[in-house]
Amino acid sequence: KNKKVNMNKTELSSRWKPKKEFIIFEDYKRIPYLDLLNIKYIVDNDEEKWEQSINSKYKIMNPKILKSENNPQIIVANKWGGSTQKIFDQLNDMGFEKNGNYISHKTIFILWKWIIEKKKVLPYIEYIITNNCNFKCDNCILFMPIYKKKSNVSFEDIKKDIDILFDKIDELYTFRIVGGEPLLHPNLCEILEYISHKYRNKITEFELITNGSIMF
Repeated sequence: KNKKVNMNKTELSSRWKPKKEFIIFEDYKRIPYLDLLNIKYIVDNDEEKWEQSINSKYKIMNPKILKSENNPQIIVANKWGGSTQKIFDQLNDMGFEKNGNYISHKTIFILWKWIIEKKKVLPYIEYIITNNCNFKCDNCILFMPIYKKKSNVSFEDIKKDIDILFDKIDELYTFRIVGGEPLLHPNLCEILEYISHKYRNKITEFELITNGSIMF
């Protein structure tokens, strides 16, 4: 279990001010406002990257160097939740604490959007556009096999829901379209075009989750 320092938003904002010195763990390209930050160095578990320089400014180091740091501030930048948790565990084993010494890049993104730009940003939304699926997985986490009647959310309702969402927030970090099997929705192309046309500048990551069986 990760060691964690419980902080309210004010305390978190004070601890992780953009003007402080940071160490980046792994994918530095995911860090918001990168050019504005004082980055000490980057660490990565991929030893083939060690000693590489990024833009002649940042050096990639072996994570073991963190053991010599006293009360560091480490931003963990990784797309996949499982990989991020492994890094959290790694930092925890070094004696560091979540929120106090390390934090995810998504949390930083949302926090700094508020501090710097006063924008309201949600970390994650998952939208089920259909319960229709061509599989009947026993361990479906969305319980789709339980539905007796297959149905799709209408394109008009989807547009209405999305418009309401973005009327209330400034940005969304991850927008995930799921099912069922989203590729079975008859208006999928129109849905994607609508989101792209109206809101692509307000979404950092867009994901469509499919079982892949009908892509070809």
